[in-house]
Amino acid sequence: RSVMLTPLLANHIQSEYGLRVVTHMGATAGPKYGPNTKYIIQHLPADSLSRLASNADLKGFPAFGHYADQEDVSEALTEWRSIRRVIMKRPGLATVEKLLDTAGASVVISSAFHPPYTARMVEILERLEVPAMLILRKGLEGSLAFPLVAGRKAQALCSVRLPSGAYLRHEYTFGCEQAGEDPEQDELDCKRLGPGLPSSEAIADLIQKYHTNNGISGDVVFDKRVRVTLKGINEGIEWIKSQSVVLQI
Repeated sequence: RSVMLTPLLANHIQSEYGLRVVTHMGATAGPKYGPNTKYIIQHLPADSLSRLASNADLKGFPAFGHYADQEDVSEALTEWRSIRRVIMKRPGLATVEKLLDTAGASVVISSAFHPPYTARMVEILERLEVPAMLILRKGLEGSLAFPLVAGRKAQALCSVRLPSGAYLRHEYTFGCEQAGEDPEQDELDCKRLGPGLPSSEAIADLIQKYHTNNGISGDVVFDKRVRVTLKGINEGIEWIKSQSVVLQI
């Protein structure tokens, strides 16, 4: 089963909040390999998304939003990815990949599996004077998906820039119980990379079916994960909106 659902999250934010969504993507740097957003969108209908060559292309609302490829954004980061593959480590500089904001976003949504990175990412975004941010922690590694196991909840740290220039932070937890869904007994082990994972093409097929069939992909666990994740992200965006932050298209 797949936990990669970023295109559906982009579609949801566009539909629910009327915001254009730009997803940053890039080839996997390792040492863990497997399907990622860059590989998945290659199997989605071409007219359902837009790959940006520049912000001048940021027009309209393709079904799965706009995508900025790391190779188009930064030659330095593209070269850095090759270095990471050689050293087989994830040094702190690698977090820069998660903080790219080529479109001048009013809200940045990202994730960090390890707790210390969450606060560091928020601190960096605040120093960059990003208007608002939502950083997910304790979700499923390598994705923005929320867990489904009983008793396990994702944690999120939000921050908004107030008129005074100061930032106000808010933390919340969210899981199946908050979404009104029955939890699963076993969670997918995201670290188990290999033949057990679905292909990028199979994941794209699930995403497309969910989108065109009103939330029914044929995989009930995948569908539940999408519902829980969308509701969990809504929780953060609604708090951001409640602080009188004007979200720009």
